[in-house]
Amino acid sequence: MAALLGYGCFRLGQTLLDLRFSWAAWLRTVWIEEMPVVEWAVTPAAVLALVTFLVGLASIQMFLNRPKVADLLVETEAELRKVTWPTFKDTASASLVVLLTVAILFALLGVYDIVLGQVIDFLLYRGA
Repeated sequence: MAALLGYGCFRLGQTLLDLRFSWAAWLRTVWIEEMPVVEWAVTPAAVLALVTFLVGLASIQMFLNRPKVADLLVETEAELRKVTWPTFKDTASASLVVLLTVAILFALLGVYDIVLGQVIDFLLYRGA
């Protein structure tokens, strides 16, 4: 959730910098020349994106620490520990069955398409 929030805030900052309205020129003004190490310009758009990110992180933290959500996460983890996961051999054989079935159906549908195309072609153009 934090990664998605971070990407959203990054895109928000870029979008605010790309606005073409007259009042949006203020969003592109540089408050500080550049940050020393990373060489990023500190603009109102960047500050707004950062504040949005921090508020979002705080909201996620508050949401995940509610007792109901925390209990659900603990119960989910306990249930996942009970799951019997398939071995690599089982997964490979099941995947092979799926791939073979798809290949056979692909070939069968291709043959049906060719045959029905020939029949329709015969009925429409040569049979009349």
